Amino acid sequence: MCIIDNENKLIYIAISKCGTTSIQQYFKNIVGSPYIINSNENEINKHSKALDIKSFINSSSLSINYNDYHSITFIRNPFDWYVSWYEYCKRRRDNNNNNWLDTRNMTFKEFMEIEVNINRKLSKELLDFVIDENDKIIVNTIMKYEDGLENQLQQFLNSRGIKCPKKMIYLNNSTHRNTTKYRHYYDKETIAIVEKLQQKTLHYFNYQY
Repeated sequence: MCIIDNENKLIYIAISKCGTTSIQQYFKNIVGSPYIINSNENEINKHSKALDIKSFINSSSLSINYNDYHSITFIRNPFDWYVSWYEYCKRRRDNNNNNWLDTRNMTFKEFMEIEVNINRKLSKELLDFVIDENDKIIVNTIMKYEDGLENQLQQFLNSRGIKCPKKMIYLNNSTHRNTTKYRHYYDKETIAIVEKLQQKTLHYFNYQY
C-alpha cells in the first residue's frame, strides 16, 4: 500500500512482490496520525509509482508537498522478482480474473514468454517506480529486498528517532520460495527476456543473474 505518514513525514511506496503486505502491517504499528493508507481509490492505487504519488499529493487538497516528506521503498532483483510472480500466480485462486491468463499449469518459461509479454504489470521496468519523467530518482531511501526487510526498516526508523515494533510478521510468503533459489528457474532464453525488460533496473542497482 501507499502509506503517507503526516506525523513522521514519511511516504512508503509499495512496489509489488517486494514484501509490501508485511511492510504495510509493520507500519500500522508506528504510523502517525493523521495518515492515509490508500488502496485503489482516488488517482493512485496500492502499487502506484512515486511520480504518480507525487503528482497526486502536490495537486490534491491534502495541503502537503511530496518533497517535504522522506520517501522510502524496497526494490528487488528482477530475476528473483519474476520467480516470485510466477509462484504467486500459480497459487492464485482467482487466476482467471483481472486479465490474467491461467498460469497455474504453465512452466516458468511459458510464463515468461506468454504472460510477461502481455501483462503490463510484469513488463514495465522496476526502476520506473522510483524515477520522474526525466529519469531522476525521486525516492529518498531505496532498500534492497534481498538484504532483509526487518533489519533495514528498523535501522532506518531508528535513525529517524521513530520507535518501531520488535518483530515483523511475514505475510504472503511462499514456502516453496523459502527453499528454492531463483537461478534454478532460468535458462538462456528466459535470462535474455529479463535482461531486455529490466535493462535499466539491472544496471542502476547493479543486479545480476
